[in-house]
Amino acid sequence: MRTVVRLTAPLRKPPSLHDVEQALLTELAPYADGAHQVPNAWTVQLSPRDAHRRGAELTAWSSALSGRLIAQHDRFGLAASGLVQVVFEVSDDVEPGRFRVIGAVVSRGVPAVRRPGLLPGRPRVVLPAGGSARWGTPTAAGIDREVMLPPGSFVIGRDKKADLRLHDTTVSPRHVELLGSAAQVELRDLGSRNGTKVDGVPVTTAVLRDGNRIELGDTTLVFHRDEDDDGGREGGEKE
Repeated sequence: MRTVVRLTAPLRKPPSLHDVEQALLTELAPYADGAHQVPNAWTVQLSPRDAHRRGAELTAWSSALSGRLIAQHDRFGLAASGLVQVVFEVSDDVEPGRFRVIGAVVSRGVPAVRRPGLLPGRPRVVLPAGGSARWGTPTAAGIDREVMLPPGSFVIGRDKKADLRLHDTTVSPRHVELLGSAAQVELRDLGSRNGTKVDGVPVTTAVLRDGNRIELGDTTLVFHRDEDDDGGREGGEKE
């Protein structure tokens, strides 16, 4: 087992999913040359205060971060079995507003935990840099973050309780719902003020296909779904 450890610089508030994601991607980047074994078991240690404040979110964070790391493995062309684990734990020696990332290489003979609820084709939405970008701008063209979609309901909007929160005043608090299943991902507009477009066409419902651009106010997301196990692509025509 090979382990790497890093303690982040102080933050002004409890770490966010984005903070942890960026730290993990920073730790993974040096392995892109393929010269060393890639850590596949990651532990994120939080202070007791921050673990308490983020406690309700950490299960979902673990799944999302595992998916993001697997996507980076694919991007770098690294050998990865898909058995990537990200877990959170409390550590008394981590100060509030900081967190520690520990990466370990676990041999294939040691069980690892698969991401729960993984849908075929890894359906996901890509969020442009900063989370809010107008169509056609350089920011909108720059892929910054992928959010894996779970089975069932996934709400996107400005509300703090949305599964994906967008900091864009043109987006409604609960703008759209994505309903994921093994067969398809369906988008439903939830009565948003400014409406929803898929590839420039106003819709109230749509079955998403790989590459669809979803316009919510001034924010554009891109939907992706890989080829399924039979070599075909999921999804259908927009309604």
